[in-house]
Amino acid sequence: MRTRRRRRRTRPTTPRRPSTRPPPANPKKTKGQQSRARADPTRRAPPTVGTTKTAGGRRPDRQKDPYVQHQQDSETATLYFSRNYNPRLAVAVARHLDAPVEYRFAAPFAPDQQERFRRLNPNLSLPILVEGGNALWEADAIACRLSQMVGSDFWRSGDGLPDMIRWLSWAGWNFVRACDMVHFERVTKRRYDLGPTRQDVVDDGLAKLAAAAPILDAHLDGRQWLVGDSVSYADFRMACVMPFQGLAGLPLAQYRNIAAWNARLEEIEAWRSPFAGLDAPELPPVKP
Repeated sequence: MRTRRRRRRTRPTTPRRPSTRPPPANPKKTKGQQSRARADPTRRAPPTVGTTKTAGGRRPDRQKDPYVQHQQDSETATLYFSRNYNPRLAVAVARHLDAPVEYRFAAPFAPDQQERFRRLNPNLSLPILVEGGNALWEADAIACRLSQMVGSDFWRSGDGLPDMIRWLSWAGWNFVRACDMVHFERVTKRRYDLGPTRQDVVDDGLAKLAAAAPILDAHLDGRQWLVGDSVSYADFRMACVMPFQGLAGLPLAQYRNIAAWNARLEEIEAWRSPFAGLDAPELPPVKP
């Protein structure tokens, strides 16, 4: 015999009356809402004080540097340089590659120029390559970019790249470093009144040079250039202090292969006279 199920009677619901009380000015989140907000990584933080948005709700692009803004509408890059050896290196590379750049002499450490050039390079050092509104500094990076601009293998690619990087790295920590230590104490300090020459630093640099030069000399035995059968950026970088070796008193004449290699570099016009035809004031004299 079937039993009938009783229907549960439900009370009729009455619609809620809308509240006439105004919402609070700054409603507090519940603990659950606060924890979910902290856990949700997709939530955007509120804009910081001082930021503005456009009518469409998007923040405007960051203001461009006024000193590189003019480059955006120009196809020609600008290379800022001086006659010191790293800027000299960059100019020599650009002229050797016949890169499409405009050359501008600069003095970033001049009191009236520091604010301008700090926006291009926080180190206030040269060279600086400004291209399309972007500032690139450091001579090695600039040499790489210049080679890209003209499609040259001067900055090696493929199998030759690791070998070139090897010599760039070794130069920076050994041969060029040793030359620079001596050059800075004997030349740069006297040229710019940076204090007395420290003979202990000179002696340390000469000791490092005595260790590095035989390695370079041995590698150049039977070779014209450091990497492959043609000149590369490794040669320019390794020799960057050589134009100042007379002033610095670098004892390199005894190394036959280095001397022959340096003579081959001097046959390259862009290396021998990188500032020919440019507005490039001479460096201050080296004081005794």
